[in-house]
Amino acid sequence: MQIGFRLNEPAARVVEIAPRLSIRALPPIVEECCPLPHKVDVAIVGGGIVGIATALELARRRISVALFEKGRLGGEQSSRNWGWCRQIGRDRRELPLAELSMRLWGELPHPKGARVFDQCGIVYLAGTDAQAERYNAYLDELGPRHSSARLLTSSEISELAPGATRNWLSAVHSSRDGRADPDFALTELAAAARREGAQLFTNCPVHEFETTAGRVSALVTDHGRIACDSLVLAAGAWSSTFCARHRISLPQIKVVSSVLSTEAVESGPKTCVFGDGFTFGRQRDGGYVVGHGGIAILPLGPDVLQFARSFLPALRQEWHFVSSYVQPRMNRLALGDWRDRGRAKLGLPRPLARSRELAPKPSLAILDDAIRRLAAAFPAFRRARVRKRWAGVMDVTPDGLPVISKVEAVPGLVLGTGFSGHGFGLGPGAGHVLADLATGGEPALNIAPFRFSRFSDGTPLLPGLRF
Repeated sequence: MQIGFRLNEPAARVVEIAPRLSIRALPPIVEECCPLPHKVDVAIVGGGIVGIATALELARRRISVALFEKGRLGGEQSSRNWGWCRQIGRDRRELPLAELSMRLWGELPHPKGARVFDQCGIVYLAGTDAQAERYNAYLDELGPRHSSARLLTSSEISELAPGATRNWLSAVHSSRDGRADPDFALTELAAAARREGAQLFTNCPVHEFETTAGRVSALVTDHGRIACDSLVLAAGAWSSTFCARHRISLPQIKVVSSVLSTEAVESGPKTCVFGDGFTFGRQRDGGYVVGHGGIAILPLGPDVLQFARSFLPALRQEWHFVSSYVQPRMNRLALGDWRDRGRAKLGLPRPLARSRELAPKPSLAILDDAIRRLAAAFPAFRRARVRKRWAGVMDVTPDGLPVISKVEAVPGLVLGTGFSGHGFGLGPGAGHVLADLATGGEPALNIAPFRFSRFSDGTPLLPGLRF
């Protein structure tokens, strides 16, 4: 059955929509649970892009490493995002990490001639004066150092994003940025890590770690105990829950973003585009990944109440943005978190064992609005067939910056989490830095802004200028 709707614009045609209940199919991953190693140098909790990139980097250095994922590799946000890999629009404190990541994305091997990373460029379109002013302010703050990002003329906008039905006030373009299909990229990264000798275990929840003389010495999984010298926690939206078991307070909240993909679109733009209530990026097969970019859901779970004080400074500073972007909801995800909190107090089964994959329902209203806006702005999409819809859960920190840090109170514990929706693009660089920290090395980058202690040492937890 096909479901359609008409746009408000007089010239619009019907947009064919695939069945609304279609869900996104993730790539098959070889499931591996046993036998577990008795000991490794470094253990990793979390099989998203950050964990896999860390495993790959450690294995390349000939460090014995085992990664443990409670469900499937990349089953959560790492395969549910837009796939954008960028330097443009980032908080300037993230730029060194973004630059390293972009270099590593470009160095990824091209299996069988297929490119993992497509340097197609990214364009941010300004439809309002406020957007244009924000883009101008960002480039002014960035200065000439970031030469790949620049304002576009009207003719350049038409050339990079052809077929638009409206004139945009301005646009920012970065030619060095682009995207990678998340499923394909994760599969290739995992294969590379295995070739280098990393052990990747799926369907194997980790419940807690053990310490000896105050230092991490082992972790406890569904399938047994594994000794280790260091533990990297890269569990995304689950990281705060895991830390809480060890009385470590990690302020993170969950934010849900909805996404869809289309069938191939003839004459569609090749550049990734962020517009007014829509975003899109071209996949390898000619289809497009489409998001809204201006709305996300905030499940009102216990984490929102627990960490409210940490988020208040950023909320005050960014109120105009947050009030229009975030839609609070008491939804199934929030209710599940409240239930898990109560079960934990009663000593009942642990959520990491019970819930193997965060797969929230996408918001049809948000996605319908995004495709309407996209089709109105770019007629090439007016008859685009939507093939899948899905949603992912982002792990968001008070200042929007990741936590890439040792935990001083627990030697041997390293955190790689809280990427606030930027983890896919930053994943390769984060893996490189986390490998340094897990082996006692000093990263070449300045990672002081990402330190865990910033949540307790009085540092103002405020986002920087970004878009």
